[in-house]
Amino acid sequence: MYINASRRSFIVYGLSALVSIAVSVRSVVAEGFGRTSETALRALARQVVLPEYPPPAVRAKATGVAVADVYIDGSHGISKVEILQSPSTAISDAVRTAVSKWRFAPPDGAHPEMPLVGKLTFYFLEYQGKYRVFHAQDAPRMTSTSPRR
Repeated sequence: MYINASRRSFIVYGLSALVSIAVSVRSVVAEGFGRTSETALRALARQVVLPEYPPPAVRAKATGVAVADVYIDGSHGISKVEILQSPSTAISDAVRTAVSKWRFAPPDGAHPEMPLVGKLTFYFLEYQGKYRVFHAQDAPRMTSTSPRR
């Protein structure tokens, strides 16, 4: 069988397989947490709280991307939220508060009790005249209005 390395494709049968594969192939990071992808982490989420746009950030017209590493303990609750990137301190606090309320299902696979860590990304944008927060997959695609050359 010939496989073109530049055009690899993977077929994943079901979301459980995706989560199991994502958890099993990621390295174990500090403190015994297994790293997983944002897609797999979001698939495991059973309770999701979207951050609120904080009034100080609105007044400051702060917009941008907030990224957090989320540490999930063996009982599938949040043990730590580490902000990796944020346009303001107020937005960092809003992300930390909201993500601390998330709850997760155990992953399928060999180690469902393994603590996990993964990134979550949120977009804080002025969109259609309002300041709004979006999950990464729901963020509007901003396009340039300038003509192409």
